[in-house]
Amino acid sequence: MESGHVHAPNFILGHALISVCLFLGGLYCNELDTSASLLNSALIGISYLATLFASIALYRLVFHRLTRARFPEPIFARLTKLWHVWACRRSKNHLILAELNRKYGDFVRTALMQYENTTLKYIDQLDCCIKADAVAHRFSEATDLFYWLGFDTMGEFVFDKSFGMLRNQQWHYIVLLLQRALSLLGPFSPAPWLVQVGFKLLPRVGILRDWFDMVAWCEKQMRETIEAPNDNIREPDVAQPTASALVGIFYELARNPDHAQKIHDGLQSLDVHDAKLLSKLPHLDGCIAEALRLYPALPTGGNRKTPEQGVLIGGRYIPPQTTVVAPPVFHLTP
Repeated sequence: MESGHVHAPNFILGHALISVCLFLGGLYCNELDTSASLLNSALIGISYLATLFASIALYRLVFHRLTRARFPEPIFARLTKLWHVWACRRSKNHLILAELNRKYGDFVRTALMQYENTTLKYIDQLDCCIKADAVAHRFSEATDLFYWLGFDTMGEFVFDKSFGMLRNQQWHYIVLLLQRALSLLGPFSPAPWLVQVGFKLLPRVGILRDWFDMVAWCEKQMRETIEAPNDNIREPDVAQPTASALVGIFYELARNPDHAQKIHDGLQSLDVHDAKLLSKLPHLDGCIAEALRLYPALPTGGNRKTPEQGVLIGGRYIPPQTTVVAPPVFHLTP
């Protein structure tokens, strides 16, 4: 099933063809002169498009499910995505999104569709797991719990179903395959061509087999999701960054209980389900930002190529087409 925007050229050409047919029909069938036939086809087209766009606007402004759910949004976001195109005309989308976050909070409707916040139900499941450990007088495996939270949430977004790890309190086998497969990134990230050689020559050997099994499973799930009769929005993988961030945050809070107490005190008078209110807690926001600096969600850093003319970084010239990377040690400098 292809997305509707793929067919946009066909829609435009189809309407143009119908307009030409109306013009020629008036010219030859109704024996109208050229100007009369052109006016007639124009009036029909304008009437049709005005009715079509009016009905679309009414639906989006009043009856759309995100409108009824009262998502915070710029008013033009209800009508069309073109407002976002115009706002980004100077290629400053990151500034646009930052301003929207500042003005409307963490959940902002910027288009006609957006994902629903299903994270809270998995946070409730996490809370139940921790309470069960407390009642049983045993330590909670916080790292496991945070990864289960991240992957269960991601599964809901991407595949429209959870991995069920928090509910079953055990790892899903495909996530274990993924973690074993991703272990290749550590030693081989400096020479990724070695991994490609392994993929081509030894696709079913050792860890490489885990990778292909994981990809095949994901492809099967995505096909089932695409073919399912629903219109849910799919989101990219949020599991690994979420889990890594939570591990780092709670590790530092455990080492610094005074900061944990300040956050706890700030939450007492707030609805913890209101993300907009939570975003206004300066100490909570500061702790999250500092933990992300100390424990970046993408620890390896992204490789980039310098441009054809080279680049000057920190007073040092880097030649053209040189691979550069910002390692996470840079984040450890206050």
